[in-house]
Amino acid sequence: MRGICDIVWAMEGDPVTDVLTLASARCVRIGTLKGGGTWALKFPPPQKIKLTAVVKGTCWLAVDGERAPLRLETGDVFVVPAERSYVLASDLKATQIDGLALFTKAADNVATIGDVKDLFAIGGHVSLDPDRGGVLADVLPPVIHVDASSPEASTIRWLLDQLVKEVTTNQPGVGLASKQLAQLLFVQIIRFYLASSNTVTTGWLRALNDERIAPALRLMHGEPSRAWRGRFPACHQ
Repeated sequence: MRGICDIVWAMEGDPVTDVLTLASARCVRIGTLKGGGTWALKFPPPQKIKLTAVVKGTCWLAVDGERAPLRLETGDVFVVPAERSYVLASDLKATQIDGLALFTKAADNVATIGDVKDLFAIGGHVSLDPDRGGVLADVLPPVIHVDASSPEASTIRWLLDQLVKEVTTNQPGVGLASKQLAQLLFVQIIRFYLASSNTVTTGWLRALNDERIAPALRLMHGEPSRAWRGRFPACHQ
């Protein structure tokens, strides 16, 4: 029993956990999009971090300020953490309609456009504390794209499958369960981003991805009251 408690205590010293807790990152809303044919939805800069997973079909994502649009395939997940407008579309040349208005009028948070046979996507919003959320939001890129074909995406696909089951079967407690799963999905995306060493370039995220610095940070977060100085044994071979 003591060994299990020691493991749990050590996990509480994890820097990413500490930052997510400090920023009060939590999923506050889940919605789905079903589309077909030719369509394009224009969304204003999200007030919260936007997370979307493509369950079925393909579409394009164009984020304001980014050079090239992303082609999203089945199983892909994207996060738009910065306050930038974006377009989600089957055809980027199609006439754009107001995506926010479409979801505002949607019944049971299920928005539809076209014949709804081609695309099924699940989206969520992750809220951050208005005063402390910047510790996370300020170091994330304008868009994070998790390719379904990447080996690291296996856990994300599992979470996505569970989330789909929740929102499609409407079992008791679906609201709480779906939000918790979406929050776990967000944590896994942060892990994926950290593992992509070629993308992490600034801020404390870079330190967490450094083979020499990261172990020291974990030790310091595990014992914040200790006067750390000198060599960190766990950080040396």
